Amino acid sequence: IKIKTLAAHRFAKSLRRLGASWVRFNFWEQSFDSVTVKDDEVATDLTTAHLLIKPLRDRRLHIMGEIAQCPRPLSSTPDDLGRGPGGTGPGYGRVKPASYPLWCSFITNLAREFNPDIGAWEIWNEPNGGEKPGVDPDTADGFWKGTSVEFAEHLKQTSTALRNGNPAAQIAASGFTPCNNTFIATLFEQGVKDFLDIFSMHYLDSRPAWWLDSQDALLKKYDIAQPLWVTEESSPLPLRDFALPRFKGFFFFTHVDIGFGGPRSLVNKDLTPKAAGLAFSVGAHCLGPARHLRTRYDVPGYETFFFRRGREVVVAFDNNGKAPLLFGAQVTVSLGKMQPLPGTLVTLTDLLGRSSPVQIKNGRATLLLKGTAILNGLKSPPEITGRAVNPGQPAIPGIIVAEAVTGTRSARWAAVNHERFSGGQSLDIFTEAEPVSQGDGYWVTVPFRVPDQGKYTVLFSGNDLERLKPEANPSLSPFDWYIDGTFQGRGSDSTPCSRENLIPGAGEGLANLGTVSLAAGTHEFLLRLTGRRNVYDGRYALWFNAIALVKQR
Repeated sequence: IKIKTLAAHRFAKSLRRLGASWVRFNFWEQSFDSVTVKDDEVATDLTTAHLLIKPLRDRRLHIMGEIAQCPRPLSSTPDDLGRGPGGTGPGYGRVKPASYPLWCSFITNLAREFNPDIGAWEIWNEPNGGEKPGVDPDTADGFWKGTSVEFAEHLKQTSTALRNGNPAAQIAASGFTPCNNTFIATLFEQGVKDFLDIFSMHYLDSRPAWWLDSQDALLKKYDIAQPLWVTEESSPLPLRDFALPRFKGFFFFTHVDIGFGGPRSLVNKDLTPKAAGLAFSVGAHCLGPARHLRTRYDVPGYETFFFRRGREVVVAFDNNGKAPLLFGAQVTVSLGKMQPLPGTLVTLTDLLGRSSPVQIKNGRATLLLKGTAILNGLKSPPEITGRAVNPGQPAIPGIIVAEAVTGTRSARWAAVNHERFSGGQSLDIFTEAEPVSQGDGYWVTVPFRVPDQGKYTVLFSGNDLERLKPEANPSLSPFDWYIDGTFQGRGSDSTPCSRENLIPGAGEGLANLGTVSLAAGTHEFLLRLTGRRNVYDGRYALWFNAIALVKQR
């Protein structure tokens, strides 16, 4: 208990230092020290949960509790030990309870026990997580194994029980994933709207505009006016979330790196901040509870977001937007009508938290952008009166970038628009057909030029190549790569050098393919598929966006 208490206080202190104001506290089966049923009564031991929650409240962090599983003693299928995909857990935890009177007693006592420490409750986690196009959503084997109609009843019963335990609690549902809308639409048709105060979804910052529009249309169709919370997000500075209708707040997944991969945690196990943690802190400090005003796209390689925070106007220049350049572009931006907030210094802050004062003369200023940055201290929105990409001046000097779409390719490859990938496009292949020429197969060649002789590290931007690893049951086509016709290596032998989604233009991170020795001059990179992917449909499938070369010192 002493060790758990010490760790809980350290975690709470870390969260506060990062700038978090809310924490999502998941109640999985292991969150309860015990749940027992005797004589039609439920007894629950919550010692550990209290021990973990108290330091959070001592640091004045708000808590959203999440009912994530059905404990085995209450389950309608207590003997279902089959574990679902990912971290969904045993089958008995992913179904409705055997008795709703017992379940509601359990939930009411839980809400009463943590009143007022937990002021908001989310009911379940990704109940539509297995929904796929053209497949009955009620056959999914995700965090919820029952039908959508059963979940609607489960949501109503649980919401009522939570309010009985804490009448002031805000009720959220249900951490929906970005899938089709069939499951969610059924819930609305079953009348769940009146049992909710908050509509919650996951991972919206990286979703394409057409999908977000479809979600907004769904909410309008069923007259859902509740505020939107994003209760799991992989972007530490989700500016597009702020621009969504009814957006209220977001939770990053997760605080400490517990093995979910590079892009999904803010700090290492020793609580030292990762790049995502720094970006999260910059957002908390520079934006806080800002309200989105509008978004513009007239700065090359950037999206420009305008916000209001109290009396202050904040401007965020995001070069990881719809069509960024890999590693970003160095851009000069001329601004007019610059009105500082009285008594406030106008500053520009990058994602590492480095701030510099902005020199304003006669209401005008010129900014040099080398990546995502936030402008603070203005009284009113400025005018963007001039912008230019400085030719030959990349954001990070010494990096050579070659876009896949600039090369040549075999049949079946196509240039496809992908937001947040370099140039907004990648070369994609997705086919069941065998190549016409079996000897050549499916290939792409990309020319590039290096200014100096030396050793260069070759980086790949496109799909996350960790999906080629044997333990991942490869969901991409394997490939070999060549320089000037000489075999260099296999894509599956690559190592991830960034999976944090913070490098502009690397929508799924970067992979280190290997190192080559090159003479000064023009060379050719060749990527050749060597087979089909193992899972899903066995197609040839890969996104290839760009390569980058970094000279070794």
